[in-house]
Formats: sequence, structure tokens, C-alpha cells
Amino acid sequence: MFSKALRISHGPLLLASLAVAGCAGMTSSASADITGFGNGSGFTFNNFLANGVIGASNGVLTISTASPSEAASAFYDTQQAIGHFSAAFTYQNVTGNGADGFTFVVQSAPAGANALGGDGYNLGYGGDAGTANNSNPITSSVAYGIELWPNPAGSTGGFGQDGAINANGSTAAAFTSTSPVNAELTDKINFSVTYNGTTLSVNMADPTTGASYSTSETVDIPTVVGSSLAYVGFTGGTGGAATEQQISNFSYTTAVPEPAPLGALVIGGAISLLMLKRRRTA
Repeated sequence: MFSKALRISHGPLLLASLAVAGCAGMTSSASADITGFGNGSGFTFNNFLANGVIGASNGVLTISTASPSEAASAFYDTQQAIGHFSAAFTYQNVTGNGADGFTFVVQSAPAGANALGGDGYNLGYGGDAGTANNSNPITSSVAYGIELWPNPAGSTGGFGQDGAINANGSTAAAFTSTSPVNAELTDKINFSVTYNGTTLSVNMADPTTGASYSTSETVDIPTVVGSSLAYVGFTGGTGGAATEQQISNFSYTTAVPEPAPLGALVIGGAISLLMLKRRRTA
């Protein structure tokens, strides 16, 4: 048991030591931000079996045209930290109705920024061998997808107008209704996707109707992806039915720790020495 006198005499030194430890443990935020699409600079665009060419212009990404059997992807060329992040974008089903949908993806697949899945309900993300124009699924990934086409209950791709959090190029996750938000309308829908290191949360809001929808899932994204860094982007697909899909107002922000400034450590050390000197001369 420490004596009262000893506890008091060590008080200033303890506070100083904690101050040093606090300075050493402090981190400042270094943003690795992606803001908008511009005219496509910094992005890699991939597509196959498309009559149109997907890409970005004036800050708007076209992830599918109104042509059948398309698959497309767009990834920022530089990998981003994915331990904690916040993404936002606006989605619009320009044509209305149609098929098949899109995904927001973080991935470290072997193909890197050139990763591309199959068409139809693969949404440019999956690679179901049962589709006519399948491709390799985008593995080492986590995605949130919106499926527009009303596939039969229990089939890959879920139900129409529904969303699901998927991993490793699978589109077989149970899609759940995003009602009252309906992505088959031509309304612009604002998405917010956040990850706090434990939970991936998705929020959708339709400012035209005032409707909103939220969902979340516990997932260790760096473990699933196999890295603390990943390519960030979107995929889209059409099948026998088609629609034009556009994404705009895109932003991706993540805070990463960096070492405390040397000056903070020096100041903390000086305070500690000063307190120690005062205790010895008291």
C-alpha cells in the first residue's frame, strides 16, 4: 500500500508522465479522400459485351447503358485505407425499371483496378457460372449491391428493388427489401456507406418522396479483403432487360493514424524532467 505522502509527491510526476504518454499516443488525421469522378481522371474503367461505353463525364459515372448483357466496373487507381471509412454518392436509375443493378465495392482482387465480374444479376461483381456471360467474381472484397430485377424467391440475386451486403464476388446473399425506397424509380437516391471498424452501415434516402432506408452488418472488412488497403469503386450489370445507371456526388474519406509530432514528445519530456527536479528539491 502506498503512503499518502508518496502518492502526493508522485502526483505531478505521474501527471507529467501521463502527458508524455498521451502525446506519444495521440494521432492526427491524414485524409485519403476521393472527391467526385471529374471526367474520369484517376479511375480505371472496365466493360465487356456492352454496346455503350461506360465512363465518367462532368462528375457523373455511367455504370451501365440501356443495352442488354452489360458488365462494367470503375475503380479508383490508388488503393485506399479501409479500416474505417465513410462513402457517399447519389444513384439514379435513369431509364427506370429495367435490370439488373449495381454495387459499391472495396476489393483487393488479383486483377486490381481491372477487376470485373459477370453481367446480368452478377451486377459486374459476381461470377455465377450459370449465367451466359459469366466472368471471374471479384474476390477478396466486400460490397453492397442493389438488385433491380425481380428474380424468383431463393434464386441468386434475390428479389427486385432489394439490397444486400456481399463478399468475395458472391451475389447469393439474402437480398432484403429497401422499401419504402424504390431504386426502380427514376428518382435520385442519396447513399451513405460507413464502416467504423466493426459494422458496415448503409443508408438510402430519396429526397423526392422523403423515404429512407437503413441496414447494417457486422463484418471484419480488412480480414475479408485480406488487406488494410483496397481499391474502391462501383460495378454494374444488365441482362435481358436493361437500364442506364448513373452515380454522382461521390466521396470517400478515411482517417489513418500518423506518428505524433516530434515537438509534442520533446515538450512532454521537458515537463516530466521539470516535475522530477521540483520533487527532488522540495
